[in-house]
Order: sequence, then C-alpha cells, then structure tokens
Amino acid sequence: MGLKGGNRGLDYFRPLKGKNLPEVKTSASDPSTSEASFDPGDIWINKTTKQAFMFISATGGIGTWESVGAGDPQQIESDFISGVLAKVAVGAAVATEGNRYIANATGGGWTANYIYTYQNGAWVEMIPTEGALTYNNDTNAFTYFTGAAWAAMTSGVTTLAGLTDTDITGAASGELLIYDGTNSWDNVAMSGHGTITNLGVLSVTGIATGAILDDGGANDAVLAFTTQTVGAPTLTVPDFASVNDTFAFVTLAQTFANKTIDCASNTVTNVDIEELQAETIPAADGNNVTIVDGLIIAKVSNNATNFNIFSANAPYAFAVIDAWSINLSADGGTWKINNGAAGAGTDITNVVTVAASDKDVDRITTIDDAAFTIAASGSLSLVFDGAGVLDAYIFIKIARLA
Repeated sequence: MGLKGGNRGLDYFRPLKGKNLPEVKTSASDPSTSEASFDPGDIWINKTTKQAFMFISATGGIGTWESVGAGDPQQIESDFISGVLAKVAVGAAVATEGNRYIANATGGGWTANYIYTYQNGAWVEMIPTEGALTYNNDTNAFTYFTGAAWAAMTSGVTTLAGLTDTDITGAASGELLIYDGTNSWDNVAMSGHGTITNLGVLSVTGIATGAILDDGGANDAVLAFTTQTVGAPTLTVPDFASVNDTFAFVTLAQTFANKTIDCASNTVTNVDIEELQAETIPAADGNNVTIVDGLIIAKVSNNATNFNIFSANAPYAFAVIDAWSINLSADGGTWKINNGAAGAGTDITNVVTVAASDKDVDRITTIDDAAFTIAASGSLSLVFDGAGVLDAYIFIKIARLA
C-alpha cells in the first residue's frame, strides 16, 4: 500500500493494484471544488470534524463532493444537540477532550451563542440553527436557540398551585378541590353537618329536627325526631306525596329477624307457626276485635248497632267456616255474620240466639256457601237485634284463601 499527496497536506491510501477499492484521503479541512483529480467513489475525511465526503465527478476541472456522514453528531443538521457544560466565555472554558460549551460572548476566537466542542486539541465551532435544543448541565434545564439567543425552556408544573386554572390558598388537611363555576378549581373545607378526613372518612353530625334532605324536586324529606320512651316509642316517616306511614314498636326488646313486610298486601313472610303468639283479648269496655291464627275474636258490650269487623279493608281473602259465642252476663240477645259493612251485605250465618245466662255457649247451625267467602279488602260485620244489652265474646273461625 503506497502513501502519496504530501504536497497537498493529504494523507491518503491507494488500494493494491487490481483491487476495486476506493482511495481514502484524510485532511484537516473539507475538500474544495479544486480537488478534481480523483476517481468517483473516492473518500475524503476531515480529521478535525470527522466529516466524510465522497467524490462524485469532475467537470471542467471542478470536482463535485457530497457529504456521506459525520463522526461528530454535533455536525449533523439536527435540532437536538448533546448537552453542554455551561454557557461561558472562551477564557472560562476547560480545554478537555469532549467538553462542550455555549459561548456567552464574542472574543478570543469564539462567537456569542455558537457552540464549541474541544476535539483533538482544538475548539470545534458549531453554528446553531433556530429551534436547536440542548441541556445546560450548569442550570439543570433545557435551553433552546431562538435564532438570536438561547432561552430557557418553561419548567414543568409540579404542584396544583402551579396550574393556571387553580386557586390554591392555605391548603389544609381534608379540604376538597371544588370548581368555582367560572374559571378555577379552589381548595375549600367541607361545611355544614359533614366533615371529611385526609383519609377520605366522612362523618355527619349535628343534624337536628327540621333538617331537609333535598332531592332538587318535589320529594324533599324533612327529618323529625321524637323522644323514644320504653313501652311506647314511635318512628314517623315524613310525608311523601301526602302519605304518612308510622311504625309502632311494642317495646325495645322486640326483634324482627329474617322477616319481610309487604305493605301492599299487609303480609309478613318467613314466619313459622311456632313464632306466633296469641294476643290478649282486650279487657276494656267497648267493642274490640283481635285476630289470632285464623280466629277473629270480637268483644261485644251492650252494642245496639251493627258491628264492622272489616269495612272494605280485609287484609286477605278468606272463608268463614265456623262461629260461636260465649255470654259474659245474664243478658241475652241475637247475632249473625254478614258479608257487607254494617250488615248491608248478604247474611253468611243463621241468627244465633244467646240465652240470658252467664257463660252460655251458642253456635251457628248454617253457613251460606254462596256468601261465606270474603275478598281481600272486602267487608265483614256482625248484626245484632238492636236491644243493646248483649255482652259476649264472638269467635269467628276463618280459612285464608290467598
């Protein structure tokens, strides 16, 4: 392999004879158009910039060269440049291989805003283009070239308060971020009867009688509290659509486990017969009705008018299957069962005559099978002789149909 070209300041290599390989030349500068005595495909390498060029052709003694790559990525036309150490004047730059700076002033061979990299014992200049971007290790921030100067990139927002659509003032634990309805999110403390912790635990306290649960419509609820007294407590549900529902509890000791109340049909489900407890027959004067396990017990006391057991409010459909009475005094009288209110329907039984003898027991003898069934929400009444002297318990046995 021969060496030639010393008179042109070139170091280049000629391929061995017969080898179809390009010549490779090295120089401290780029090739000029006067370099025309080369073969197409020959390579010229600038040792300073590490830029390579390929000889294309020669016309009229003028050579044509094209760049084929760069050893130093800083010489490639690109908007991103590897980071610089700082922005300094030439006198403050440290001449260590690979060190790179932005010139902050013109002088000493440097031009303000140009980038200089120390390579092979010399400072290599690069002229930045508008939009070029690099990282300044001195300021720990990105900087970009506007075409006239280097400007700092806007730092990223790291806090809510740094956002343009928030107004965070004196943030405290458990506060909420609420939109003000106009242009910003503001930190506010929960007010009213609720508090919330920084763990998200919500507590509601201090609700008094008259507090309104507002649904934004016609179904607002107003809470009303009453003092609970053992033996006679009540819980009242506020008026919804003009309907008042009241729950009455016998005592605080009462339980209601695994049961379902159907208010539409007045039924309780999942009840075992063993759980039923007979009610005590009322002892007060007057007419009283008790229903226990399919048995209606009516207490009649000097009743001269017809007696309604149900008046269009029978809880379910049933059939009357038996009836009898026990006299409570020496006064007698008569009674019968009718399938209408106040005796306005059809008689279900025959007229039963109660002997004027205390403890006398008298029973029906006939039942009209065309009138003995009562529909749900139907009526049932006792019809008396009008004398108003009968004192008796009348027992009516029923069988539920639905």
